Amino acid sequence: MAFYHCSIKTSKDKKGNFIPGKKHADYINREGEYKDYDNKVGLAHAEYINREKDFARQEFLRKHGQCVYKANKLPKWAKGNPSEFFKSADVYGRKNKASYREFELALQEELTLEQNIEIVNTILNNCEYFQDKYYAVAIHDKQAALDSNKQQIHCHIMVSDKMIDDIEKTNERPPEQFFKTYCRVNTDKGGAKVDRYFSKDNFGKNLTHFRKYYCDVTNAVFRKYGIDKTIDHKSLKMQREEALRNGDYVRAEILNRPAEQYIGTIASYDKNDPTVQKLLEKRAYIAERTNLILAASETEKNIKDTILIDKINSSIKEANDVIDERCNTLESKVADISILKNDILFLLNQIKETSKDVLSFEEAKALAKYD
Repeated sequence: MAFYHCSIKTSKDKKGNFIPGKKHADYINREGEYKDYDNKVGLAHAEYINREKDFARQEFLRKHGQCVYKANKLPKWAKGNPSEFFKSADVYGRKNKASYREFELALQEELTLEQNIEIVNTILNNCEYFQDKYYAVAIHDKQAALDSNKQQIHCHIMVSDKMIDDIEKTNERPPEQFFKTYCRVNTDKGGAKVDRYFSKDNFGKNLTHFRKYYCDVTNAVFRKYGIDKTIDHKSLKMQREEALRNGDYVRAEILNRPAEQYIGTIASYDKNDPTVQKLLEKRAYIAERTNLILAASETEKNIKDTILIDKINSSIKEANDVIDERCNTLESKVADISILKNDILFLLNQIKETSKDVLSFEEAKALAKYD
């Protein structure tokens, strides 16, 4: 099924401590020589997204997924290595400040890897925020923790908020200068300017804009390849209200449910966990409920079509009888034709009225429940 997930994270762990950029770059690239990974506190993120070194172990890949695609936009001095770039951000950047920002995007199992890469490249090539940034990209593909029949393909974009200005385009700064604090007076001697687009004051509004853009791009790719799926960044409540406004009562009924609570990656692998079992039961109930509503809607449509066809056929027969009677008993006069037209219009109005006399959605749903 089409799956929506879009988050933007800064380089902090659950305790509020900053994660070094090099470690995170190693983490997403599946690199780094780390033993007892599951017991470690720090995460080597650049190595992780690229699935290198310790993150290339089969045990790790089975649980966290293969890295199936990598792409980088980095300065020449980084030599194509995200770990080198973000290590420099750690060393030369301001202390106690985020050295990177990470975008996590769900991709779609209904699409091929190439089609999912098309989504990622469309975002990177057209979203204004990424145009003047250095970044590392990795796509991971793994089996869904709670459903062995599904894949969870997703993308990590690790980006520096330092902007590529005209000075950087003309003559790349060395790392010790690039990550240095920006200087308005002597711009050529200071570091690159920091983009405030996702700063604390603008984060909520601009996150919503980006989430909508991500959904628009994904849905456009679905349409391009003839796949009848969509994703939506809006909450279930907002989607339901929109469906009601559009008169789509079936969709509104399907959306009339609470949102699923996130239980975390680690917990989701323990099928014996009561929280996981409860979540799986809830998913099964929602699936059964959705199928019931769709069956009720289809039942209503079939009943309505059958009744309407019978009414139309009956009315057509009555109209033909009137026409035959007129033709057999009356001469073809203007007055008679006018009367005939009025009779036919009256019958058409009858068709319109009787077509309303069908089972309601609730009645059809009740039938589907027991049939």
